[in-house]
Amino acid sequence: MGGREKKASLLTKRVVALEKENLNLKSENAELRAQLNRIEGELAWLKAAPFYLGELAESGLVDKSQNDACQTLWYLTHEGRRYLAKRGLLT
Repeated sequence: MGGREKKASLLTKRVVALEKENLNLKSENAELRAQLNRIEGELAWLKAAPFYLGELAESGLVDKSQNDACQTLWYLTHEGRRYLAKRGLLT
């Protein structure tokens, strides 16, 4: 194999390796974007949770208390359990 042919072969191998690496990076990028979308969705729900809890508390479906560690604990009231059971969401 001559010098030019050897260089061409090395360049071809390098191009193939870079194309394979590019495909792997694209695949990894797609996976990371999917994870980011899931995290953003969860974050949006977490940001909205206080509003929803407030609305449910105003409706008398949930209430809150504090434990010994001064953490807020939310729980279903009897009315909240009745509401969910009536709709088949709680047995």
